Amino acid sequence: MHGDAAFAGQGITAETLNMAHLRGFDVEGTLHIIVNNLIGFTTEPQALHSSRYSSDLARRLPIPIFHVNAEDPDQVDRVGRIALAYRQEFGSDVIIDLIGYRRHGHSEVDDPTITQPILYRQIEKHPLLWQIYADRIGVPRAEAEAMVERTRDELDQEQAVGKTITKVPKLFELPAYWSPYTGGPWRAELEVDTSVPAAEIARLSDAIASWPEGSTSTRR
Repeated sequence: MHGDAAFAGQGITAETLNMAHLRGFDVEGTLHIIVNNLIGFTTEPQALHSSRYSSDLARRLPIPIFHVNAEDPDQVDRVGRIALAYRQEFGSDVIIDLIGYRRHGHSEVDDPTITQPILYRQIEKHPLLWQIYADRIGVPRAEAEAMVERTRDELDQEQAVGKTITKVPKLFELPAYWSPYTGGPWRAELEVDTSVPAAEIARLSDAIASWPEGSTSTRR
């Protein structure tokens, strides 16, 4: 999952795409999702990257790129299913360019109305996604709002539980076939002496910094 600015501007994206079909690096396809909501900078696309879409970097590969409206959950679901099916069938990378917007500024703390006053006047008046979708499928606003509150309460409760954790949770167990391999905490009996005596270092340093007798070279 990428931000729009990260996908277009970070070198690691190009490097990863370059290895998509290389022998020894191919993983039979990766699903890349670009959360295209101006998260990199509060600006228009033309002031953010040199191409029309941030996903254009992926046009170097013969892979599908889907552009989908983030405010249309049904189409987002459909595109996601198509992308997964394509990846499973052809073992190829797939790009989903999820085009939306953000209601708050960069890192959710700056004030985007300073740099984008016209855009954010429109966003301020724009209904929330759950409201748009509830109206589309015919769910009364009161019922939809109650559902939103229940979901928010569940997330808040889980966050409260998470804050009480006092140790790092063990997220996985290695399968048994890893047992023969050395790993885990440091063990003294496995320590290898890699030190070099000071006299040997001095001898090597003198050899590196010296030059033959009678040399007239000025490059030392």
